[in-house]
Amino acid sequence: MDHVTEEYVYQYWDCNFCSTKELRGDIETCPHCGNPRDKKVKFYLLQGREEKVSKENESRFTKGADWNCMFCNTYNHSDSPVCRSCGHTKNESDKSYFDVTKTTSSDIVWKGDASGHSEPQSALQQESNATGPKKKSKTGILVASIAGGIFT
Repeated sequence: MDHVTEEYVYQYWDCNFCSTKELRGDIETCPHCGNPRDKKVKFYLLQGREEKVSKENESRFTKGADWNCMFCNTYNHSDSPVCRSCGHTKNESDKSYFDVTKTTSSDIVWKGDASGHSEPQSALQQESNATGPKKKSKTGILVASIAGGIFT
């Protein structure tokens, strides 16, 4: 029986914002413009060049692919159970959109206006409209009053 050797090689991506080319796959933000890697980025191998992942870094790649938080679109390392930006868990991001929002297509109705235009409205929006306008918070006024008192 043949012995199989498993090695990891880097793939590359191009920045969609500034068109910087051949960024190594473990780089999450473009070093040229500072924008994060787009969640729809296409990875590729470089022809004639194969950069292997070092043994020290190999364990990071065996834990699976990095994941994209569906709440804030931040890329997170595969071994991180919580989004580094918004705090939602990886398990929450693994759920489908409808699992998270608890909205299905049957919960959406079409609301028309006098001009004949219509737009989808979820059950939550319907409930909000049915109960009338929400009471506005006076926190902003209080904060402004306190800040105004400090500077006068």
